Amino acid sequence: MTVSNTFSIDKSKSKRNEDHRNEWFHYSKANFGQLRSFFEGVNWKGVMETDDIEVKWATFMEIYNKRVKKWVPKRAMLNTFIKEWYNKRCATARLEREKAWNKWRKNRRFDMWTS
Repeated sequence: MTVSNTFSIDKSKSKRNEDHRNEWFHYSKANFGQLRSFFEGVNWKGVMETDDIEVKWATFMEIYNKRVKKWVPKRAMLNTFIKEWYNKRCATARLEREKAWNKWRKNRRFDMWTS
């Protein structure tokens, strides 16, 4: 018996979504009473009667996301500490500078500064 696991990757969806950083759901201010009453009223047996787990997951996530968007407010992220120009190269350069500075400070020799 052989099991074949094959995946088809959609290259168009592999691009990074930069909008996910700007805002997210603020669950501490959600209207949980409305969410609870809605989810109690859903006919889960009817929704989950299919045998395909992917269809069940897609259906559940569609119902869940629709109601979360309605009853959970969004919260904007404050970009006070992350600047667009501060990328991985800048962070690496900063770490290297700090490493060289700490090495020089420990030994106080100028030949240690230039490595």
